Amino acid sequence: MDKNLTIFFDLFNYIGINIKPDSPPLLLFACSIFMLAVLCLISFITIILYIVVIYISEHKILLNKISDKPILLKFVNYYRNIRIIYFGLEVVFFL
Repeated sequence: MDKNLTIFFDLFNYIGINIKPDSPPLLLFACSIFMLAVLCLISFITIILYIVVIYISEHKILLNKISDKPILLKFVNYYRNIRIIYFGLEVVFFL
């Protein structure tokens, strides 16, 4: 059996959905769609974070307000340094 497939089955068994390689194809299809939906949700959240950080970094007033919060400032600086190519790839992946 493929190693990726066993990781897939172990992941679902870990969250409480007991599936095996000999499960009905409809159940395997439903679990695959579920995993795809989770990946799209993560991608959507990342896109929203990109947009929020771009908005904050463009406005000096907001940047001054978060300057006293070092964790938030570190987060904004990390996403500000991300190139637009990564943002475009994330949008393409989401669509």
